[in-house]
Amino acid sequence: MNRRRGLYRCSIPGWGECARTHASAGDASPFLDQETYEALSFEPPYSALPTREQYLGSEETFRFPIRACDLIWMDSAGPPHL
Repeated sequence: MNRRRGLYRCSIPGWGECARTHASAGDASPFLDQETYEALSFEPPYSALPTREQYLGSEETFRFPIRACDLIWMDSAGPPHL
């Protein structure tokens, strides 16, 4: 059985701080608040998740800011290629 996996912590305007989860989390993906993340026993622990900037690169090197449409990303490798 695959373990449910979190990728990074981020803040979404209008929603607040949450965890970005891997697509293999099924119905739980792509974003979960901390309480739900912990209740579903995702790994690593919420407090150990890197920030979005640490996971994807700094704001200076990552040219795609988070947007509402990012909520539908199914690929954990990064933003869609435009």
